[in-house]
Amino acid sequence: MNVTITKDSVSGCFRVAGNLCYANVVKSARLGCGVIDKQPEVVFDLQDVIIDDDAVLALLINLIRYAKKEQKTIHFSHIPEKILDMAKVSGLIELLPILSS
Repeated sequence: MNVTITKDSVSGCFRVAGNLCYANVVKSARLGCGVIDKQPEVVFDLQDVIIDDDAVLALLINLIRYAKKEQKTIHFSHIPEKILDMAKVSGLIELLPILSS
């Protein structure tokens, strides 16, 4: 399944959907950076993400770094528990700009 990023017309968030894995993390990063380029502030909604491996953490950190470099604001919402657990175990949880639900 390919990863897609679409703007939710109601909330304004960008919904990320699909299977995030090593096989598509580079393409997913390009998609995410493309969204960041066009917006002063971005909220990525991750509720429809399927996680096979820890590549998703690399993607999120990459998007955070890119947004910072471009002087943009980024947040993540509806982060699946599996991602939160991986971030806690790896010590990356404090780096994630999580939007409270």
